[in-house]
Amino acid sequence: MKKKKVQKQSLVSELIPLIPAPPPNPLTSDGTAVIEFSFVMNENFSKEIIGDTSKLYDFEKLKKLKNENKERFLQEAEKQINNLWHGVQALATHTNLFIVTFEIAMGKILNEVEDSFSKKSEYIAWLKDRFGDEHIRYFQHAKQLDKMGPFSRHHAPLGKYRLLEFDRLRKSSEKSFEEILKEYPFPDTSFDMGGKLFPEHIDGIITHERFKKAEVDTITFEDSKLLACYNHRALEVNVVKKVKEHLDQADDKREFLDKFLMDKMTFEQESTVSVGKESLNKLLARLDHYREKMDLNDSAWLANQRAIIAEDLLLRVSGFLKDLIEKFGLQPDSISAEGQET
Repeated sequence: MKKKKVQKQSLVSELIPLIPAPPPNPLTSDGTAVIEFSFVMNENFSKEIIGDTSKLYDFEKLKKLKNENKERFLQEAEKQINNLWHGVQALATHTNLFIVTFEIAMGKILNEVEDSFSKKSEYIAWLKDRFGDEHIRYFQHAKQLDKMGPFSRHHAPLGKYRLLEFDRLRKSSEKSFEEILKEYPFPDTSFDMGGKLFPEHIDGIITHERFKKAEVDTITFEDSKLLACYNHRALEVNVVKKVKEHLDQADDKREFLDKFLMDKMTFEQESTVSVGKESLNKLLARLDHYREKMDLNDSAWLANQRAIIAEDLLLRVSGFLKDLIEKFGLQPDSISAEGQET
């Protein structure tokens, strides 16, 4: 008897299933709900976008109108610019959809491979041996996207980095993605093509949620975003507690907060220099204590850290320490790796 051929499930239908209904206040790309792009999921859509956008672009017509009728020229220029702008948005969003879909597929495979090993170090060694160090961070992101579940699949058009920011938010919040989207309206993604505003918005949400948990109702979401922006990251829990203590003692809470923001988050009774010196020494001591416990010849530990390290953070700190050493006029070559003079 002839075996019945099993129909292979496509990557698209497997990773981005039909969505019954969009969540409240969905994120948008140039006015179109991002989640709607998941319904399209048509590999020919990019070609259609390019074709439709190209049809309305007519530079010769513009030049002719420029010499004939200034008002019609400006109207036509506006129409063509809007058309091209919509084309850029749609093309970028649709491209993100497929890129993230492929990355989720990679993450799904990698998570399955890791599950086959009894030890994490064995999986890292396998990964490093096959793909080298340069891809490990990328693969780590792919695994994260897969573990996000339906949200990353339904919102794939947002792009990898926005989705990873959402995952950071999920880990620091007790709320669901849908609750967050409803409570904190996100700006249209067309206003944030580079994706730089998105992490700032997430930092603001994390900061605001921490203030709410500390029962601070004086600080608005806009205040939280500004504080996070000054801090270059979400405010740490201990800083939130300190702000609360000062607010509780202040006669005019709004006045204190405005001054605190104007002073770039320096408390009035504290000397910027002494606080900076003390906190820097503490941080360096903690790092030195950590250094003493680590063995940089441990390849398994190195491979594991390489997969999860925040590269931009490491490089920023490295640059800061180099600048500091230079400003202090120190000679790093005269100090051994163990912190003893040679």
